Amino acid sequence: MIRIYEDEYFYVHQSSEYKNVPGFYVITEKNTKWNSTSKTINRLAEIEKNIRDGFLELGIQLVGIYREQTPENEFKVLLIPYHLEVLTKLGISPDEYQPYIEKYLKSFNEEHSDSVRNINNVMVKKLNKGVIK
Repeated sequence: MIRIYEDEYFYVHQSSEYKNVPGFYVITEKNTKWNSTSKTINRLAEIEKNIRDGFLELGIQLVGIYREQTPENEFKVLLIPYHLEVLTKLGISPDEYQPYIEKYLKSFNEEHSDSVRNINNVMVKKLNKGVIK
């Protein structure tokens, strides 16, 4: 797992399950249990916004943001950038990509490692800019 950011509340790391998807990030809370205070909710929103701004800067226009919370109160946010050229190559319409998410994610392989590094470098800068303490 490649961690690209951490603050007092959250970690942001490249997805370990789909490590070849450039920009597929997972946000987890440091405490592993969701602690929803106004401060953590605002910080999470800021992290998501900074990542989204980074994607737009990189020309990535379509992003899926998924929140998961288990019955044990474990919490994570998945941010999946949809690279339109890959969707097109796979014959998946950007308007109807939801049923094809797994096919899309599995289409990435080791040849995308440079893209993973490049996107991570942009996001490290974005996430460390204007950090609220």
